[in-house]
Amino acid sequence: MGVPDPGWLANLMNFETGGSFSPSIVNRTSGATGLIQFIPSTAAGMGTSTSALAAMSQLEQMRWVEAYLENKVPAGGFTNPTDLYMAVFYPVAIGNPDYQFPSHVVAANNGISTPREYAAKANARAKLPTGMRGTEILGTGVRVLPWLLGGSAALLLFALYIRVREPKWAQFGAKRLESK
Repeated sequence: MGVPDPGWLANLMNFETGGSFSPSIVNRTSGATGLIQFIPSTAAGMGTSTSALAAMSQLEQMRWVEAYLENKVPAGGFTNPTDLYMAVFYPVAIGNPDYQFPSHVVAANNGISTPREYAAKANARAKLPTGMRGTEILGTGVRVLPWLLGGSAALLLFALYIRVREPKWAQFGAKRLESK
């Protein structure tokens, strides 16, 4: 989907669904529905409806989220969470964090007037650290968030210590796993 950090998408869905991650949640004012709040005209343009989307499981609706975002990925992919948020909320504002939303958009969205303000509110409610791609571990392609890296490294070193210095402990652990 052109999203380098899945946390960005999770935080977007958290914000758009009011923290419920419900595929059936509906905005009473706009009729927007689901994980990224598909508006009725967007759903129709994609060959579905908001009522069909609301009847889907989260996994089923994620296919529609993917299809929607495939058509919104800027050249070079999403490079920051704000542009991903704008791909859903107000696509014309992608790449311009100071874009001024029209007054009717501001009025309908609790005074949010720019992509920067939208991102600040979404990030304030975020469940995952936003805007961080993590640190790659030794060229493996595996990324961890920096605040987890210390704990991960400590656990790795402890496991290596046990394997090298205390092989009986390592054998005990391996046997327990085999018996399960």
